Amino acid sequence: MQVDVDDLVDVDMKKFFESTADFIKEARDQGGKCLVFCNVGMSRSATLCIMYLVIHEKLTLREAYSQVEKSRRIIAPNLGFWRQMIGYEKEKNDGNSTVEMIENAQGFMVPDVYFKKDLIVTS
Repeated sequence: MQVDVDDLVDVDMKKFFESTADFIKEARDQGGKCLVFCNVGMSRSATLCIMYLVIHEKLTLREAYSQVEKSRRIIAPNLGFWRQMIGYEKEKNDGNSTVEMIENAQGFMVPDVYFKKDLIVTS
């Protein structure tokens, strides 16, 4: 499967969340592995891996981010992708998300997981 998208905040990545998650699950269910990669390995691939965990492993968005970040410390989905992931989680959870966009010191809205690492639940 190839997801041909640019790493831009206005790209509709959400339309690939479920199909990509299903593709990864199918590979794993058949005993295989699935390599998910993008040019830098920080935004697009991280977003799709996070959403696989949310959709098929039933992790919260916060837990999924933590899990992927443990494996690849430099992940940083772009802010547009974050908004889409938060929106997806809200759609599936009666308007609730485990991640919020908050204002940083420079006045930009960023996901709170970048600052509230102590709130990440790990198992």
